[in-house]
Amino acid sequence: MALFVKLIRKICARLQDIRKEAVSAELPMPNPSTAQGTTANEVTSRNPIEQGIDEELEEAARVVTDEMKATQKAMIDSLDLTK
Repeated sequence: MALFVKLIRKICARLQDIRKEAVSAELPMPNPSTAQGTTANEVTSRNPIEQGIDEELEEAARVVTDEMKATQKAMIDSLDLTK
């Protein structure tokens, strides 16, 4: 039984190696000039972030809060208060 398990493990390992080779053959090779990371030209050509994550989250929270207030106001206005 132990030999069978050992054989199955070797087969699985070999199949994984074949799969890794096939995947690596399909991937494009990296360009040596950009493989070392970003260059100075790339850093300066990027657009700066106009809005920070905190500001973006606060704006989204304001939008959601305004929508909730509007729906709550509509619900209150639709109540019959003639009693």
